[in-house]
Amino acid sequence: MTDTLQELQSIIVERFGVSREELDPERSLDSFGLDSLGVIELMFNIEDHYGIDMPDRGPEIKTLNELALWVDSLRDAQRGTPPDQ
Repeated sequence: MTDTLQELQSIIVERFGVSREELDPERSLDSFGLDSLGVIELMFNIEDHYGIDMPDRGPEIKTLNELALWVDSLRDAQRGTPPDQ
């Protein structure tokens, strides 16, 4: 499990009251009970936590694991770090 995945799980637990046991990385994000406003709030929380800018439109993210990978790629791109380094 990546650090980013663990941090995203912590954000969801703290901000949305989802139990950590429910946060299976391969489970659908909408299965955590986040409505469209909740997803927007989560994106703002991610931006604040990591100090990154998330684009208005991104790839179709279905799972928590996919979200963690996308956040890592955004962080790398915004830091100017080549992926996988």
